[in-house]
Amino acid sequence: MEKFRTTIVPAILAILLYLLTLALGMWDIYLINKIFLNIFPTINTPAQGSAATFLSYVIVIVLGLVFVGFAFTTAEYHRKHFNQPGSWKLFVQSLAIEAIFPLLAFFMDLGAA
Repeated sequence: MEKFRTTIVPAILAILLYLLTLALGMWDIYLINKIFLNIFPTINTPAQGSAATFLSYVIVIVLGLVFVGFAFTTAEYHRKHFNQPGSWKLFVQSLAIEAIFPLLAFFMDLGAA
């Protein structure tokens, strides 16, 4: 029973938090793209709509690559430092940073989706 409480429960919680971090990160990429497409026309003329679309594709590709690197790096960190305070602190920091973009989209009246 002790092994269940000290190893299995934290492992399940870590996997769930990691999956939540991944899902929230992908949603953030979508929201950043949506925020960019909402802001870009106010800066430039509507005739530059194709430029906005192209730049939004570039943003998605760059953020996607950065996110893949983040996912692999954090997975390796969590594997090496499982059930240590640094691992849980990284989860909290990741979720706190990733929670900014849904809040920003909500306050920009883009909706939550």
